[in-house]
Amino acid sequence: MLQVKVTAILELATILQGREHFLALPAGTRIYELLAELEKKYGRAMCLYNQKHQYTLLLNGRNITFLQNLDTELHDGDELFFLPMVSGG
Repeated sequence: MLQVKVTAILELATILQGREHFLALPAGTRIYELLAELEKKYGRAMCLYNQKHQYTLLLNGRNITFLQNLDTELHDGDELFFLPMVSGG
């Protein structure tokens, strides 16, 4: 088992009922599996959020785009941060 810290802000923190969560996951879990676990735990609201909103996922401060995206394997003590896209002018 491994433990991963999930940090969310703004609307997603409301959906997750808090900014920080610690999830116990099986060894070898990948980011897409963690997201599926969050959708199972927080239901339709999390699923709809994922469909409607764009965000950047940072794993230990690194954009997962520069890793293996959603297929990135998680390790004990990792922190996954949801960074909402911001736009304006």
